[in-house]
Amino acid sequence: MPLREFVDGERRTWQVWDTVPKTASESAMFERSAQIMAQTEAREISDAAQDRAAAAAALRRFTRGREHGWLTFTHDDDKRRLSPIPDGWEGFDDARLAALLQRAEPVSKTPREGSGV
Repeated sequence: MPLREFVDGERRTWQVWDTVPKTASESAMFERSAQIMAQTEAREISDAAQDRAAAAAALRRFTRGREHGWLTFTHDDDKRRLSPIPDGWEGFDDARLAALLQRAEPVSKTPREGSGV
């Protein structure tokens, strides 16, 4: 898992790293989670709201399109994810990493169970 730091156009320092499923079973878990989310979204409006809420809570970290991995960007409390992972991102200069950051989706932070937060 390469870890990089870069400075964006607003002179903020970001950290970025990749997360990739390591095993076939882990990859299958990501793919199955993505399928479940897609099925939930396809359900009719009458029962979709309740199903989506339950699926979102259970699968919060498994977003469709991320079954093969993603980049995570962090700066202070700002956290974003981008998938798919661009080939060779580890060698990109700050400007190219900042461009990827602009395409990344914000991640809402939720307190972990038992963390006391």
